Order: sequence, then structure tokens, then C-alpha cells
Amino acid sequence: MKPSKRNIIAVAHQAVDIIQSSQEANYLYPIKGGIVGLHNMGNTCHLNVCLQVLFYISEVRTEVLKVANQSSPIVTEMSSIFTNLNSLKSKGLVFVPHELATLLGNSTYEAQDCDDTMTRLITDLAEQIPGIGQLFRITYRDSANEQTNCYSIHTRIREPDLDHAIQYHLSTTRNTSWPQFLTFDIQREWQNDSIHQVIFDFPKKLTLPTVERQRYQLIAIVAYCNFHYVVFLQKSAYWIMINDEVAYSVPSTDINALKGCSTAEMPLLWYKTLEHKWLAKMLIYRMVQ
Repeated sequence: MKPSKRNIIAVAHQAVDIIQSSQEANYLYPIKGGIVGLHNMGNTCHLNVCLQVLFYISEVRTEVLKVANQSSPIVTEMSSIFTNLNSLKSKGLVFVPHELATLLGNSTYEAQDCDDTMTRLITDLAEQIPGIGQLFRITYRDSANEQTNCYSIHTRIREPDLDHAIQYHLSTTRNTSWPQFLTFDIQREWQNDSIHQVIFDFPKKLTLPTVERQRYQLIAIVAYCNFHYVVFLQKSAYWIMINDEVAYSVPSTDINALKGCSTAEMPLLWYKTLEHKWLAKMLIYRMVQ
């Protein structure tokens, strides 16, 4: 499917040049090929990060690329976006997903929570492609013995780490069926219109405290700062940070900074000449053998 001209914009010159600032060069290096950015139309970063995560997961990408003219306009548009993300890799271009934003009811480009957007996208995909729902669906019975399905586990405010979040989930549910891709939505505390710098610890390798001892590997992190989302994707020895239109390589050691800490202690992750203290908001793990 050939992308229309109104959906594509050229990458800004400064987005593909090697960063000259010595401070920035210590942290991030621009990526010139292989990643297609998504244009932020104004508060659409929540949509961009979700699309990048779903496209990054090969099992999702393969199935969505097979879709053509589905009864769901959202799924059809996602297939079109994935086709363009797949074909524009080496061309230094950025795609503009404005049709999908409109279909999702966000034509005015208002800020939204990335977990809500991810749930909406997976729900629509699962209705047309059942296998995708199975990849993410967490099934369990609650205290009333009612079967419940969800696509992410929400941590509680002031919860210190992922271990506590999992233990709480297991203590309040029964017979949980764990998916291939396990997602956590981190709830942090707001104080005086700013996020409270509470540490939320999470491992890169996770073993569930269950009889089966399911093991997971961290593959993606959605992070935010000042109401703006970016996504970090795992690439063997390093990570890639995609900030809407541009992508950078990030040392694996810097991922620990996303856990949070006091402002004075927070290691710096740089984007161009601006200092951002990114905090993890959503964690996506892949089940491993």
C-alpha cells in the first residue's frame, strides 16, 4: 500500500545528524535507518508509543500486516500504518497517523493515558484477530469467583516494586492464566501538579512466584515526563528510545534511571538540548523458555 503524501513528512535535518553536544553524546546517539518515526499532531504521543510497541512485537506485526479491508476501520487503518512503517524504514521519513487518531475519537488531539490507548487498540485487534488477544490477555477469577479478562496489571500508588504488584495480584485472584506478553501499568503519586519521584523497581528478567515459575524478559518500556510519552525498545545489548519523529540508541545501563528516584539523584537522559527525567509508566515483558 503506497502511503499518501499527506501522511509523510521528511525527517528534520537535526533529527538525523550526530549530536554535537558532549553532554548529549554521552547518552543518546541518533539512529539514521531502520526506525520510522510517527508525527506528533499535538498530544498524540500516547498513540505513537502504543503503535511503536505493537509494531515492534513480531507476532502482532505479522498478523496485522495480513489484514486487508477488515470490518473494523481501526484495524484496517492500523494495517495501513504497519505497512507504511514496514516500507519506509530506509527512506528517512516520518508517518502521520491522523486517520487513526480520528477513528479513536481524538480528532481534537487531546492528551490521553497510554494504557487506555493500548487497551483500546488491542481490544479492537482481538475482535478481528483472536490470536492477538490471546497474546496479551490475562484471565483470572476474582474474589467473587467471576472470571475476569484484562490486558494489563495496574500497580497501586506507592507500591515499591513489581514483586509487590504481582504478589498483590496473586493474593486477590485465583487461577490466573498468564499471557505471552505481560503488561504492567505503573501508578505514581501526583503532588503539586507534578509527579512524585517515587522509586518503582522492576527487573529486566522476571520469574513469577507461581507453581509454573513462568519467566519473562523485559522488551519495552513506555516512559513519560511532563505529560509527554516516549518508548524504549530492547535491542540486544542496547535500547532504542523513540520520541515521536526521532529515534536514539540508549545504553542498557541507563534503563535503570526509568525506575525513578529523588530529583537530585536522577541520572539524566537527554533529548537534543533538553533535559528530561523520564519515568517508566508501562512495562511490557515477553515470556521466555
